[in-house]
Amino acid sequence: MSDFISTLNLFKSKEQIESLLAILHDKTLQDVMIAWQNMKVSFNKEIENIDNLGDHERWDLLWSNSKWDSNLLSTLCGLGVNDTNRAILRLKGLRLIYPDGTISTSAAQYMRTEVKAIIQKNLGTKTSK
Repeated sequence: MSDFISTLNLFKSKEQIESLLAILHDKTLQDVMIAWQNMKVSFNKEIENIDNLGDHERWDLLWSNSKWDSNLLSTLCGLGVNDTNRAILRLKGLRLIYPDGTISTSAAQYMRTEVKAIIQKNLGTKTSK
């Protein structure tokens, strides 16, 4: 048996910044990532038979052990269920969202930077770090 969080942290420590290219100009993916951070996600803390699996199988097993309300997610991001599900599959595959309700640190940093730039441009104000 393995711990969900420690297994997930292994993936979080191997973020691939190149995946950010997918969200640069895709508002749908950005909207889903914003909503994902506001979802209640539950997961089994202990996972059986994960230690002998490869990375792809471990990633899939982590996701199969987490649960969330996909209708609420669709509502939060303002998309239909099918569009939301497609975006979730893409973000999962790119490992930009995590099965504990968080997003990659590089994606979060990118989105914060974008928001600050928008605020500065539209309001002419500087934002704090």
